[in-house]
Amino acid sequence: MYRELSYVVLAGLVLAGVERVDAQELGKGNILFEYWWDGGIGGNLDTIRNHPDFPDKPGASEWWQSMSRADLPYTNRFGARARGYLTPPQTGDYTFWVYGDDDGELYLSTDDRPINSMLVAETSGWTAANDWYKSGTQKSSPRPLMAGQRYYIEALYVDDIEAGLVGAGWSGPGIGADPVVIDGKYLSPFIRTPEPLLQAQTPVPAPGAVDVVNPVLTWTASAAAFMHEVYLGTHPVLGPVDYKDRKTDAAYFPTQPLTPGTTYYWRVDEVDAAGTKHVGDVWSFTVMPLTAHQPIPSNGDSAYLYTDRKVLLAWTAGFSAVRHHVYFGQSDSDVAKGTGATDMGSQAGTNFMAGPLIPGTTYYWRVDEVLANKMVAPGQLWRFKTVNMRVRPGMGSSDDSENNHSDISIVAAPTPRVDLNGYLRDAVTGNEIEGAGRGKVSLLPGPLSKVTYPDGYYWIQPVKGAMYNVNVEANGYVAPPTFQLTLYSDTAWDFLLQPTVGPDPPLTCPVYGFRSLDGSKCFFTANESDRDKLLSLANDWIYKGVVFCTADKGGVKDVHHFRHDWKNTHFYTIKDDEKNYLIANFSVAWKYEGVAFRAYDTPVGGTSPVYRFWSDTLERHFYTICEAERREKEANRNVWTPESIAWYAFGCMDNCN
Repeated sequence: MYRELSYVVLAGLVLAGVERVDAQELGKGNILFEYWWDGGIGGNLDTIRNHPDFPDKPGASEWWQSMSRADLPYTNRFGARARGYLTPPQTGDYTFWVYGDDDGELYLSTDDRPINSMLVAETSGWTAANDWYKSGTQKSSPRPLMAGQRYYIEALYVDDIEAGLVGAGWSGPGIGADPVVIDGKYLSPFIRTPEPLLQAQTPVPAPGAVDVVNPVLTWTASAAAFMHEVYLGTHPVLGPVDYKDRKTDAAYFPTQPLTPGTTYYWRVDEVDAAGTKHVGDVWSFTVMPLTAHQPIPSNGDSAYLYTDRKVLLAWTAGFSAVRHHVYFGQSDSDVAKGTGATDMGSQAGTNFMAGPLIPGTTYYWRVDEVLANKMVAPGQLWRFKTVNMRVRPGMGSSDDSENNHSDISIVAAPTPRVDLNGYLRDAVTGNEIEGAGRGKVSLLPGPLSKVTYPDGYYWIQPVKGAMYNVNVEANGYVAPPTFQLTLYSDTAWDFLLQPTVGPDPPLTCPVYGFRSLDGSKCFFTANESDRDKLLSLANDWIYKGVVFCTADKGGVKDVHHFRHDWKNTHFYTIKDDEKNYLIANFSVAWKYEGVAFRAYDTPVGGTSPVYRFWSDTLERHFYTICEAERREKEANRNVWTPESIAWYAFGCMDNCN
């Protein structure tokens, strides 16, 4: 039975200049592999046929040197198609075989047209590599082929979990009596229109890159490229006016200065030896502006307050900025004008510690850049609202900005008092009281009340200056034995009480994150000194704020940090076997830096997974707790491969940018 296909028949498929070269021989020695992910793909071939992007929109593709493909590391639930052309070495009868994990099918045409292909062999369920005889359906009947003639060939397979592989073999004249994998010397790839693998790839700067300074535009040339035509302009539709140069090497340096803060678009058209032009994709990058930008916290976002109730403000310096004039306060008009005690002065570094700050308050700030030529680039007015971290045992973290909650400690003390900012202090020494229990402060309007809640909260409406005796139990949560609380404000307080049984509640530990300018490298630290040291240096790292939060006890494990000096990259793992393997085998390249922070290796209530990706192209790992970033990386399978969940942490990021 002939196969029902949804191909567009490309009769006499050619590229420009066909009289000089057979376009289908481009890439000779390879076969085209195309891959699809997600969309419900499992162990049955119908799952890939029903995929919304099949057959014309693969998630990734490559040329491969044979019709045998081993498992893709850390990749499950995908489908793949290998297709191209087979040229037999001699005339005669050939027999074909297929193996796959899971289901697999092999199609062969009577000529070089896909529409004439028919099913010749198949496997239902998984077969191991080079296992040609598990099922009788894996072997075809003899097929007569002519030497030197091209025949369209295609293998289709799917993988559910664990190993996902395929192999197509043959036997016959010039090959032998026993099945062997079809080698690349008998193959050439199917050429799509346009063919992405004949286009320029992996541009630098990366698509969408920001803060680019004096760039050298580079790319990975296609295997068939002979020349490269470069286009560069300020509009996404590039035309003849944007043509810049024809290059023999895969690099171009703009001859005219680029305008700060401007987004540029560029494209590289690959020209093969026959003169065929393969028009490239349009990429973009933005030149670093003169003004301060990329504020942390992001404009309009919330900023978490920790024990010291301070917020570290950070920004990316403008191009050629030598100093930074900071303005900060609660009045937007004063900050905009630089009046009303908002002038914080000029400084060399790109961070400013603001605080102590008031919970639930909106603050405004701006940074004017003093440039090398003595000119000043006025900054944009930014704002953020302070939010206090709230951690409940077994429930992770949450944002309680609406109730204006603030962490405090509860311990037995003769006469503890609460100051105006909601911190519990010793009435005699005035020192802040530390303890295992935790509490929160909130604004509660209404008459004097006393309520016990099932989740262990105790709320009271206070009277300023009054002294209270507290002795509360609620569902296994208890306050310290009766103690007195003197209130020095007209607000109300609710206490999260210490559990009488079970582990201590996790203490929230912020982890600070940095990204490289191109966004592809990560650095993490829970050490404020390390954070401040990196912020004080002029380097290629962008501060991202608190990227997630962890705990310092209660089932957490060490996250180990390695540094690769040659590549200026960092690797983090919570797995002791990975740590030990690197130390034992690759200590020359990877220097062990010790424990970076602590996190969970299994899900705990309120935590989210931190995903780990690997890039063969960039030779580095990438980590993110942000679901949007995870989806972005998984969609870019040509560059990033999902590896695993690195660890679990509380999703209390300052931002997800």
